[in-house]
Amino acid sequence: MSLILALDFGGTKLAAAIAHANSQEWLGYERCLSPANANASTDLDIMRSLINSLLQEVKPIAIGVSFGGPVDANTGIVRLSHHVPGWENIPLQELLANE
Repeated sequence: MSLILALDFGGTKLAAAIAHANSQEWLGYERCLSPANANASTDLDIMRSLINSLLQEVKPIAIGVSFGGPVDANTGIVRLSHHVPGWENIPLQELLANE
């Protein structure tokens, strides 16, 4: 099964969705409001939970990420979040690829 994983790291919520590679319809969607004291670590923990709930150990062929701040497109390193503290120079692409 060729799944694409879409992730949204927002300032007030985190969301994840999956779709077949050749489809325009979501197969699944999960979201969670960010806690008041959110930081990069809590965001990543919440996103891992959303991803695991959707994928159930199936590996996606691609991951798309929406992030509220500058990200180095070549390295996938988050330079800064405009909404949540602790996101300075986090290697998000590498973290997602490794997991």
